[in-house]
Amino acid sequence: MISTPGLGSGLDVNSIVTQLIELESQPIIRLESRKGLNDVKISGYGQISSVLSELQSSLSTLKSESLLVQYRAKSSNTDVFTATASSDAAVNNYSIEVVDPADSHRLNSGLFTSESEVVGEGTLTLSSGDNTVALTIDSSNNTLAGIRDAINSVNSTLQISASVINVDAGSRLILSADNPGVANAIEITVTGDSVGDDTDNLGLSRLVYDLDTVQNMTELQIADDGLIKIDGFDVTATSNTITDAITGVTLNLVDVGTAELDVYKDYSQISTALSKVVSAYNNVRKTLNGLSSTTLSGDNFLISIERDLRDIFASRNLGLGNGIESVFDIGLSFDKEGVLSFDSSKLTTALDTSVGSVVNLFTDTGSGFAVAMDNLLDSFLGSTGLIKSRTDGLQSRNTDIDDQIQVLNRRIANREEQLLQEFGALDGLVAQISSTGDFLTSQLDQLLLSLQPK
Repeated sequence: MISTPGLGSGLDVNSIVTQLIELESQPIIRLESRKGLNDVKISGYGQISSVLSELQSSLSTLKSESLLVQYRAKSSNTDVFTATASSDAAVNNYSIEVVDPADSHRLNSGLFTSESEVVGEGTLTLSSGDNTVALTIDSSNNTLAGIRDAINSVNSTLQISASVINVDAGSRLILSADNPGVANAIEITVTGDSVGDDTDNLGLSRLVYDLDTVQNMTELQIADDGLIKIDGFDVTATSNTITDAITGVTLNLVDVGTAELDVYKDYSQISTALSKVVSAYNNVRKTLNGLSSTTLSGDNFLISIERDLRDIFASRNLGLGNGIESVFDIGLSFDKEGVLSFDSSKLTTALDTSVGSVVNLFTDTGSGFAVAMDNLLDSFLGSTGLIKSRTDGLQSRNTDIDDQIQVLNRRIANREEQLLQEFGALDGLVAQISSTGDFLTSQLDQLLLSLQPK
C-alpha cells in the first residue's frame, strides 16, 4: 500500500478501488435486503399473534360455567341492607326485616385537663374479640394524646380506634371497636401502674374497663348483637355482615327496615362475552386482510388461519338439543364480506328455551365452541405453535444471513487491501518507468547537443 495512491501514475487509485469494492459488495446489499424482508414478515407474524391473543382472551368467560352464569342478590331497598351471592346460592325470594343492626362498643374516659396531660405509665392491654395487644406506656407516650397514637398504631391488629375530643371542661379519650357485636366488646387491663395500684382509678388505671368488674371508663354505646327476621324467622346478627343465614348469600345490614331479597341467575355475562369475541374476531380478520395485501402478500398461512377460525364458528354440536346446535343459533352470523356480528335478541330467545344448552354450547369439554376455539388458538400461539415456528425459522435465516455478511465483509476488506497493494505497486512501476524515460530523454538531448556543429 502506498501513502498517496496515484501520485506516480496520475490515476485516481482510491476512486478506482472504491468502485471495484462497491461492485463486489452487491451480494451484501442483496443479503441485507433479504434480511429486511424477513424482519418485515416477523413483524407481521407479531401482529397476528397479538390479535389472536386478544381473541383468546375474549374466550375466558365463555370457557367457564362459573363465570358464564353469575348468581346475583338484589335488595329492594339498599338503605336497609345490601346483598351479594356466590355460586352456592339458590334462586329464591326472601322478605328481610332488619329489626336492630349490631352495634359497636364505644368507651369514654374520665376528664383530663388536656390531651397533653400525663396519664401514667405501665402496661396497657386492650382486647376486642380475638384480638389482644399489650402496649408499653412510658415517658415517650404517657400523655392522653400519646396513648391515643399508640393504640391507633396497632389498629390493624387490635381493631380498636382511638380519638381524643376536646370539650369545654377538658379532654376525653374515646375508644371504638371497629367490629360490632357482643363478641367484639372492648376490655382494658393495666399492669405495673406507676401510680397506685392497677385498678384504683389513679394513673394509667383510669383507663381500665372490665366487662364484669372494674369499669373506670364509661360506655358511650354498648356492644350489641343485631336481630333480623328472614321470612318472619328470627336470626341473631353477631355482625352487620351476615354470611351464614342464607346459603351462598352475604347480607350487609344498613339500618332498621324491611326489604325484599331476590336471588337470581344473571346471564348478561354471556352477551358481554360474545360481544368481545365478535370485536376480537373482526380485528383478527381486518389484520389478516391488511397483511395479506402488504407485508405477507402471497402467504397462504393467513388464509389457513381465517379458514380454521371460520370452521370453529360453523361447527355443530348435535347432542345439545332444543334447536341449539351452533353459535349461529344464539345470534352470531357472518355477512357476505366475512364480518361477524351478534344479535342479542336471538341469545335471549335461546336462553328462554334452554339455559343449559346455551352454556354447554360453549363449555362442553368435547365440542364446546369456546373450548375448541381456545385449543385452535393454542396451536397457533403456543410455544410449539405455528406462528412461533415460522418466526423462529425467519430469525434463523437472519442469523445465517448475518454470518454470510460477516464472511463477505472480511473477504471484501481483504480484497480492498489487495487492490490497494496491487495498484500501489503499479503506481510505483509507472513512476519508475516515467523517471527512466525522463533520464533517457535528458541523455538524448545532451547527445544531440554534443553532435551539433560548433
